[in-house]
Amino acid sequence: MPSTLAGLVLFVALLVPGYAYQRRRARAVPEREHTAFTETLSVVFVSVVVDWVVLAAFAFLAHFLPRATLDPARLLDDPNRYAADHFLAVVLWSAAFLAVAALLGHALASRPPQRFGGRLTEAQQSAWWLAFHEHPDATVHVGCILHDGSYVAGILHSYSRASAEHGDRDLTLRGEITYRTARGRVAAALPNVNLVVLSARDIAVLTVTYVRPQPAVTE
Repeated sequence: MPSTLAGLVLFVALLVPGYAYQRRRARAVPEREHTAFTETLSVVFVSVVVDWVVLAAFAFLAHFLPRATLDPARLLDDPNRYAADHFLAVVLWSAAFLAVAALLGHALASRPPQRFGGRLTEAQQSAWWLAFHEHPDATVHVGCILHDGSYVAGILHSYSRASAEHGDRDLTLRGEITYRTARGRVAAALPNVNLVVLSARDIAVLTVTYVRPQPAVTE
């Protein structure tokens, strides 16, 4: 571990790409429980790979455009003096390095999970994840028959991404919310209701309808 403030700042900065990757990845794949050791290894591995790629790109620029970049030899030989003499350049290049590395880490996690045989190759998907991501380009309409026999339907707004299928998960529906009582025959839109929260423990049956946008008609 770094023993100085500058070393600590540098250590944290070098881990930014891995952190950006993890944060973006958490939104792209089902939520899974990892040990702290596994998450740390993932952050460190991604950070090391991305940092080396960005450093290689900087070395390429420094070789072919020496006047437009920092001098790596002088910076490594006497970093304190070089930073004092070229403070603004060091700050700007450091900020650029950090920004490019973070964007690259974010971009790596932005790639959609690969499919094999029509299914995502990511492990431990929940039934909700598979159902709601079957057609990513479609609007997902969800109908829920509750344990008391009532029925609620609307457009999917959000849902728990936990891979463990337990009753503590929630999903929210938006748009025109339709509701039918347990003894009713026809579902009707609820007036002045635009969002509803449902607990997984109250849902007996969940139906999913995919509605794709209509292609534009050109005259």
